[in-house]
Amino acid sequence: MSPRVKLLSDLAQFLTDRERMELAHLLLGDDITEKDPGYDEAWAAEIKRRIEEFDRGEVKSIPWSVVRETLFAKHTSHTDSE
Repeated sequence: MSPRVKLLSDLAQFLTDRERMELAHLLLGDDITEKDPGYDEAWAAEIKRRIEEFDRGEVKSIPWSVVRETLFAKHTSHTDSE
């Protein structure tokens, strides 16, 4: 992933769900509305798998305050180096 795309991805995390959908539609146009027939089932299975991993203690959650601080640190260090 290029540094610019990574930066945009990091910043997009601060958008609301609706704003991210608007951005996706803007970037992809009508293609985003045509999804694979197995898309919903695949995502449901993935979500179930992740919840089960969490419930078994195989993965740990990260508090939002830590995620936010990390993203800001990456953004600040990225822009300082240019």
